[in-house]
Amino acid sequence: MNHSRAPSGHRPWRRDTDAVRADDDKPDEGDRRDDNKDDGRDKEGDNDAVEDAVMGFGQAIRGIHRFPELQQACHILQCLTEAPPLLSPAAQREASASLLYLSSQLLQTPDPSNSSHPGASTATAATALFQAFSNILMALDSTTGPPGSALEQALEDTLAALPLVQTMLWYNHNTGTPVTVSTPTVATQLSSCGITCLPLSSHRLAQPRLLDVTFPTASVLATFLPAHPDVQLQLTVLALNPFKHLDRTEISSVGGVSLTSAHGALDVHGLREEIEVGLWRDEAVAPVPTCLNLSAQHFHMELNLTSAKDALLVHVQPDAPLPVDLYLGFGHPPNRTHFLFSTTLPRGRSPPHGDTYTWALPPERLWPGPGRYHLMAVVAWSPEQGPVGVSVTTATTRCYFWDQSQRAWATGGCQVGPSSNMSSTRCLCNHLSFFGSSFLVVPRTVRLQDAGQLLARMPSNPVGAALLGSLLLAFGLAGLWAWRSDRADARQVGRPGRAARRELP
Repeated sequence: MNHSRAPSGHRPWRRDTDAVRADDDKPDEGDRRDDNKDDGRDKEGDNDAVEDAVMGFGQAIRGIHRFPELQQACHILQCLTEAPPLLSPAAQREASASLLYLSSQLLQTPDPSNSSHPGASTATAATALFQAFSNILMALDSTTGPPGSALEQALEDTLAALPLVQTMLWYNHNTGTPVTVSTPTVATQLSSCGITCLPLSSHRLAQPRLLDVTFPTASVLATFLPAHPDVQLQLTVLALNPFKHLDRTEISSVGGVSLTSAHGALDVHGLREEIEVGLWRDEAVAPVPTCLNLSAQHFHMELNLTSAKDALLVHVQPDAPLPVDLYLGFGHPPNRTHFLFSTTLPRGRSPPHGDTYTWALPPERLWPGPGRYHLMAVVAWSPEQGPVGVSVTTATTRCYFWDQSQRAWATGGCQVGPSSNMSSTRCLCNHLSFFGSSFLVVPRTVRLQDAGQLLARMPSNPVGAALLGSLLLAFGLAGLWAWRSDRADARQVGRPGRAARRELP
């Protein structure tokens, strides 16, 4: 259903005469103002039309209880929400309430249409509801202004419908393959796991943002799995932060993990070993590294950390697979004997996501607190081999989970894992929820070796010596040319100047 109308903007016009000036082909400022007013009135009219349709739809479905009518209503709701910018706050509130109502009613109504494939029509209707769920989230995300009770209720109803829709998507799905449904805004993956397959298992959802989850050992999961031998794993990843109107914390990635059984959602918390949740960031906003062309074995960096709760990420990537020793100090530059912490990159065992040249320091290791930190990097490389390229990136990150009772992002039970890198934050959490991560690039000042040390190594670096000699020769020739030009100018203007001074009284 498309409620949009063609804009009643400027219509081209022509004169009968052939002598038409170029300026006459352009509408004047009055025409432009009229066009803008017409476009604004058309948009307001479209918003009103969609709002009336959504309001009428919400009232009409309250008396529907038969499966064919419910299935048709699911597809109508998808069509009504296909243009999220046209959904006013009132339309968002009514659409979210309709989504929750249809989800609960459809889940309680048996599908009598196809006995050979039970649940197929239910899954089709649930797919339409998932599309409507995505559309409503986009509309809520674009809402401006301070949050109110209507917005909070719309978000609560929308998120409450998600597990119901996920249950219907998996309805009577007997194959061992996961079920995945995705839109440009949100995606979900559903799979069945038992007491034998869930421990140490890894699960991955690629779109619209990458999300991967790894569960701990069987002994840890034994606290709840024996009572629920067959559970459904529900993964959700979003390209937006649905809670941004309730909590202004800057969150770069959001993903949800839940386990359900025939009796409902499982309350998983307080695990002895954490579940690893990998929240990947958008590649389009990847941090820009500082690229160096080293002629020395080591360099220093200065970092100013402003928070005592964030983990520090340091990425030092040489062009060649060379070992890099890192030394961290606080207040003054470290050396190989005086430092807070040190490590050697690459790490001995490559993690599944492949980054071995990132050092992740949790906030508890940064015990001096906020302030100026110094980092020394030593590359295991000989200057006689020629310059080596190194890229350097520094950032801070933090893991969160959504605390529904407080309606705020919280950090309890979650910490940044040692495998975190510039592409993803690896959150280690002892419970299940919606998870999020923050990511902030830390400005850095890179200080290469002192000039005296570089000159001392110049005889062993013929390329550097040739470059320095060329620069000195160029400066010398430029200085000689300027000196000769000054002398020539002085000869030309010197004698008239003296004559003029004699004529003065």
